[in-house]
Amino acid sequence: MTDRPTPNAARLPEVVEAARPHARCLVPQDDTKGCPPAGPFPGLRAAVIYSSVTGNTRRLAEALTLGHLPLFSVTRQPDTTAYDLLALGFWVRKGLPDARAQRCWAGIRAKHIFLFGTLGAWPHSPHASRCLEGARALLTANGNRIVGEFLCQGRVSPHVLAASARKGTHPMTEGRAARLAEAARHPDAGDIAAACACWRAVLAALAPQAVPPALPPLPCRTEHSLIMSASTKPLFPSPLPYGA
Repeated sequence: MTDRPTPNAARLPEVVEAARPHARCLVPQDDTKGCPPAGPFPGLRAAVIYSSVTGNTRRLAEALTLGHLPLFSVTRQPDTTAYDLLALGFWVRKGLPDARAQRCWAGIRAKHIFLFGTLGAWPHSPHASRCLEGARALLTANGNRIVGEFLCQGRVSPHVLAASARKGTHPMTEGRAARLAEAARHPDAGDIAAACACWRAVLAALAPQAVPPALPPLPCRTEHSLIMSASTKPLFPSPLPYGA
């Protein structure tokens, strides 16, 4: 017995469309008081930090390293002052980023942030939109700037489903069962490719030296928006070379 359904099992077109990941690449043009300025920055230092229980968000995080960026779990959170651009991964719990991710984010201030996460709901549903809105609010309250975001489905923990069944808060309707069955297929190769495309586009705008030559920047598949700034003002007076 496998944890995930067979990839080539029959799927209705409407299910495939509903499961399409949400991806936005946003490199803002206007500086905001208290937030880091727009790029690009030759010395920008990037890292990936994630929270994961079932492995969904970890799979995305590992891909977003592009084979060379530092990768950290929230269980061993790094000194975030050493980085300027952070890809922050989370999984959705009760409509918000999970508790461990929130504890990690509480100490992150004045950074460029690429948000990425997984959830059991459809990525373009009103529920997913509220989840992202909550995640943004948590980070922007500390003066961080969101420069991109990605959200896709992921297998829901059996423990979460069991707890929900005991409480009777979410009856297992036919529609919910179909959605959870689809979520168990994700993140799939398409999700990972879309997440990396968005992340590479952000890196290409803010930290081009962090994009491996073999992996040129690709456009996001949905809601792609890159706004380049004419500013060349460095983020720090004397930025360290990338990887220092």
